[in-house]
Amino acid sequence: MVEVAPSGVVSYQVLVQKLEEFQALSYGEELLPEYWTKVPRETLEEVCLSLVPEGSEYLDWRHFLVLVALPWPPATQQSLLETLERFRVVDTAGTGHVTWDQYCDIQLWYQSEPPDYDAPYDPSVPVKYDRDYKLRMAIFDLFKESPKQPKGPEVLDYVTMLLHFCVDLDPVLGFVKALSVATGSLIPLSIIASDQETQDDTPGTDTESSLEIPLDAFVTVLQLGKASFGYVHRFRDTTDPSDALSRDRIIKAYARYQAGPEKPLPVSIFKKDRTILDCIQSCKRYKLIDFHSMVIPPADAGTVTEG
Repeated sequence: MVEVAPSGVVSYQVLVQKLEEFQALSYGEELLPEYWTKVPRETLEEVCLSLVPEGSEYLDWRHFLVLVALPWPPATQQSLLETLERFRVVDTAGTGHVTWDQYCDIQLWYQSEPPDYDAPYDPSVPVKYDRDYKLRMAIFDLFKESPKQPKGPEVLDYVTMLLHFCVDLDPVLGFVKALSVATGSLIPLSIIASDQETQDDTPGTDTESSLEIPLDAFVTVLQLGKASFGYVHRFRDTTDPSDALSRDRIIKAYARYQAGPEKPLPVSIFKKDRTILDCIQSCKRYKLIDFHSMVIPPADAGTVTEG
């Protein structure tokens, strides 16, 4: 997929085509789990289209692979912020990137220990498959970027990576997690609905009153996986009032309160603006989708093992 679409953005038709190619080549190669090799084209299209924003035909294939990798340890807003802080401590230059060696020393939102290569080999003891550690390695491969300098090491964009793991069964709660990562602050759930249940890590009124949401952070959350869509993407500069997620409409919403790129919007105003709330409610990018239930027949679901 990196060769097909290094930016991460691909049309859903191309992704379906690549999955069919993997199905054809999987015999003896194990490119796909067995149950994925039997998924018909109609179901593959349904799966891919579930990730396509309204009015587009493109998706982020990294988003697809993150969901395919389920189950993985869920991340709370607090654990994501703690992980972000650990990355920032290592990233002393503030580049937003870390190398593989740095990444290996940073604890993610879940524990994963590397294999003990010094342990004596015992052929009578089955080798344990450490899925969490394998996932950790795969995460770097999924979000790594080319070296920033000639002959330099590959690096990980850790903010983009963390944003992809903000998905939640409730896409609005997933959006709040993503907004907390983009701002580096704990975001109160009160910004989305007055009747929303709060969590133990939700800030109090004093914290909320001083919290501000930068325009760039808000747009980053909305644009995740869409920045390279070109003229067809949902965030093109447009004055179309029917486009609830257009960048232009967001900028105008901020401007109504004399806020913008240089002046963040206080949460007290942010959570009351109808345009902003519409954007949050309309964004389904952070919905956790169970692909397994879509591709595995109910009669076979109990026999599938984690891959």
